[in-house]
Amino acid sequence: MGQQELGFSRPVSERASGGVSPGCRPDHALLWEQPLRVLDMYCGDARQVDGSHDRKWRGVVRALLEYRDLLASTQDPAVKAQVRDFKRRDGQVMAKRGGGIVYGPYKLEVRKELLRRLLQTQKQIRANGPNPHEQLISPEELQQIRRLWRSEAQDWEDSVPRIYREVTGEDLEWIADEQPAFSGEDRRLLEAICERHDVPASMVAKLVDLERELHGMSRRASVHQRIAAVVEEDWRSEDEVLAAESEPAS
Repeated sequence: MGQQELGFSRPVSERASGGVSPGCRPDHALLWEQPLRVLDMYCGDARQVDGSHDRKWRGVVRALLEYRDLLASTQDPAVKAQVRDFKRRDGQVMAKRGGGIVYGPYKLEVRKELLRRLLQTQKQIRANGPNPHEQLISPEELQQIRRLWRSEAQDWEDSVPRIYREVTGEDLEWIADEQPAFSGEDRRLLEAICERHDVPASMVAKLVDLERELHGMSRRASVHQRIAAVVEEDWRSEDEVLAAESEPAS
């Protein structure tokens, strides 16, 4: 399967050398690009794997191919509803002509699993491959993924450091000001309260994070606009959205 079939518009090698910093890319790009670049480095054609007599080389390629196949499986239209959010990154639902919706980014739980599998693959190829320092994802990229998850998905559990520790048995020097003010337990409590009052917990969590972000700012001219932008997102449930889309047009 080629890189364009996996959702890329130009070769990984071009993008990897293009000088684009991790802070400029979404998290799905950080989870995809470097593993495929390393795969390209070890073999231009995956069919060469079976003909190789280098067991270490072959083991590295097989591990990378398994991760690539996992990524490719998420592109199957039949599973999009299971792996992708029904809202776009702007918080709105985009309807397709003729019915259905255009799905948005990966669901947070899917992103967590992809990161876990990526770190497991990196650990495997470091242990069994020819390069014990092979890097599929850098500390800077992990920091960026952490920031994106916390700002976009209100990941109060701070999942990236936890997953990293669980897989590697090690830790990184995580940016101090990225430490969350709330915990997973706080999020569960918020969800219970919101459920009792029939209020979308995700909306309230996003507003709480926005308040934290704006706290202490001397110029607050855009506060009302920022709050309005959150409130005006589509906060219907996925079932409500799909039910509305399936209704015949009047």
